[in-house]
Amino acid sequence: PLLNPQQGGWYAVFSFFISMLATASIYVAVCRNVLLKEDKGYKVSFGLRELKYLGYIVIIFLMIFIPVALISFRMVYVVKNNIPLAWLEAIVWIFCIVALIINLSRGMFILPALSVDDKKVNLREAFRITRGNANRIFWAQFFIVFVLYLMYMVVLQLLLSLGIEKTYVK
Repeated sequence: PLLNPQQGGWYAVFSFFISMLATASIYVAVCRNVLLKEDKGYKVSFGLRELKYLGYIVIIFLMIFIPVALISFRMVYVVKNNIPLAWLEAIVWIFCIVALIINLSRGMFILPALSVDDKKVNLREAFRITRGNANRIFWAQFFIVFVLYLMYMVVLQLLLSLGIEKTYVK
């Protein structure tokens, strides 16, 4: 079957697409409720606002992914062909990747503006507003993700120690 979870393929693509749509819708609803202090509850919907949100996510992702992919290909080439001082070039490229991610994390500040339909904030404006704060933004995001990852690992280990995998994994 086309959507067999055991085979991956289209099922994985479809699941990823649906989760992105749901994430966009929930994120926009929460931002609108918090920033606009809407007391209507969390109205989850999918329209132009959510499509713009997804579009900016894709743009920011590609701004990070394309250079990182190109650098990674170069690093593989250097290491595979035993080019002298390959380790030094690899270190330089890793620093370049980290610098790129640190600077592009500033673009994420457009997302709350999109949620509340602020037409005057675009990607360029998000970078202008966050000038000088890229390092703080990156490290805040890094530690949030790190803490969430640690919490995930602790819960996963707890569930595994309780024998949960025997119930759900066949």
